[in-house]
Amino acid sequence: MTRLLKIALFAGLFLLHLPSMKAQERPFSSGEKLHYKAIYNWGFFWIEAGEVDFSVTSETTLGNPCYLFKSAGQSMPNYDWIFRVRDKFESVVDSATLRPYTFTKESNEGNFRIWNSYSFNYETNKLMVQSETSTRSRRSDTLALNHYVFDVLTGVYYARCLDYSHYSSGQRIYINIAIDNKIYTLYGRFLGKEKLTLHDGRVFHTIKFSVQLVEGTIFKGGEDLVVWISDDRNKIPIMVEASILVGKVKAVLETAQGLKYPMSSLIVPISKPCGQ
Repeated sequence: MTRLLKIALFAGLFLLHLPSMKAQERPFSSGEKLHYKAIYNWGFFWIEAGEVDFSVTSETTLGNPCYLFKSAGQSMPNYDWIFRVRDKFESVVDSATLRPYTFTKESNEGNFRIWNSYSFNYETNKLMVQSETSTRSRRSDTLALNHYVFDVLTGVYYARCLDYSHYSSGQRIYINIAIDNKIYTLYGRFLGKEKLTLHDGRVFHTIKFSVQLVEGTIFKGGEDLVVWISDDRNKIPIMVEASILVGKVKAVLETAQGLKYPMSSLIVPISKPCGQ
């Protein structure tokens, strides 16, 4: 089980352009907290191998009101001896435009460590990147911001602000996304609406996408990730499923707190309804 947090983060990469949106139209607000279980599949076995958390708070940067997005993922203690994962992501973004100011990533997976620090300068259209790994000393890179570019965490929240009623089945939605020391143009494909039943009996009305991934040591590349978001005003990821080089991994919503709107997409709850 590896890169559990990245599975959940890629759920948000369905962006085409930067629309003009008022703050009150946001589907989230300060105080929202989402908790996911990460489940790994190998053959006939499904193993609860990790967990991922997301949170939203408010702060001020350069005199502007901002959101602070945080996410953290870790392997379950019982599986640390197999492969230990401790990942942290943080983004500071302008609350009016959702353009990121800064992004930091610290990923510890097994014996390998990656650290990134981004600084977005919209006056010079430059993205300054500081990075290091357990096998490479710290270095600095400067990337061009020719178009709107997002980090993976900001992309999750920005995608929730889109009006999906404007998309048709099979339509691609593109995004420029900074990953480590490179900017990629990726896309999500709108697949329509679907009634989703989870393993615990909860049933949701959802909007479904497939997402293009960058090929690497874990992901195969191509549209091997599928995400279901709640078909209500919150638009939160309910489940994400990805094919990896060996098996599959899912991130499944466990609890949701501080939601801005009622979770009307939940058709069949369990004894402790999500979001209550």
